Amino acid sequence: MAVTTTSQLLYDGPRRATMQFTGTSDGSGQLALATLVDASALGPLGAGQPCRRVGVESIHGSVKPNGTVQLFWGALVPTKFAELAGTNIHFDYKDITSITATADTEAPTGDILISTVGFAAGTTFMIELSLIKKT
Repeated sequence: MAVTTTSQLLYDGPRRATMQFTGTSDGSGQLALATLVDASALGPLGAGQPCRRVGVESIHGSVKPNGTVQLFWGALVPTKFAELAGTNIHFDYKDITSITATADTEAPTGDILISTVGFAAGTTFMIELSLIKKT
């Protein structure tokens, strides 16, 4: 199984969504650009428009006892935007509204992808993402 993951949609409102993800490694492999957030699966925006992409407002979580979780903007060539390791992970982008894929991203999907690096048997992660929905 490599890294077994679960996801939970904690909140899915007309402008924001909050999701929590957990994973546990059996030591037999890594995640490689797996879809973490499928923006189109989120509920519609307030005006009934479908969600096509997301911005990240904050990231909280932990990766233990070792290893790294990498987050990417989905695109023809995925773009890494976060590298998470250790406990007490906290990134807050609320002062700038959120972070999103850059305008020069080629063929963006609107999704967020995940990869793991250095996960041994028993390595776990918990990540909570606060998202801003976008068209």
